Amino acid sequence: MIKVLIISTLLCCLIINYLLIKKLHKIFSFYIETFPRFSQIELTHELEVGNRVDLSQIKKNLKMQNENYITLLFVSPSCQTCKGIIRNIDVAEKYTGNLIIISNGKLLEEHKKLLETKKINLIESENFFKSFNVRSVPKILEVKHEMVTQIHNVYSIKDFEDFFKDSVA
Repeated sequence: MIKVLIISTLLCCLIINYLLIKKLHKIFSFYIETFPRFSQIELTHELEVGNRVDLSQIKKNLKMQNENYITLLFVSPSCQTCKGIIRNIDVAEKYTGNLIIISNGKLLEEHKKLLETKKINLIESENFFKSFNVRSVPKILEVKHEMVTQIHNVYSIKDFEDFFKDSVA
């Protein structure tokens, strides 16, 4: 009698599991089919070393010392590390390359004035920011002849300072 009870319990569990799996499959199939239809969701890859980038818009609109060597710093107005980097932008003063800061939103007026004083180019454009497929900020991209040569994820102000100290040296 106990064997029959155990077997019937196991059979019930198997049937319930089967029904749950079937239901989950139905739910996930719906989302898998629907997911690519949303235009807000983009399945793009972040830039890598060796990728070509189109800098024609930058070259056309900004004054630069050397158009063949450009350093792009990607920031966000809501990022605390980004704000700290902008406040400590003096570190980049001795840097001889073209530093361009690209923000995915409007920076604080005090930060804009500081960058203007230091003659550092700023682009505030979410669309332009998105065109580089940058997923995390702050991030530094070094570009030579429209080719990405280095990518630096910046985790602290010290990382930012170290990058520029190494570049000047």
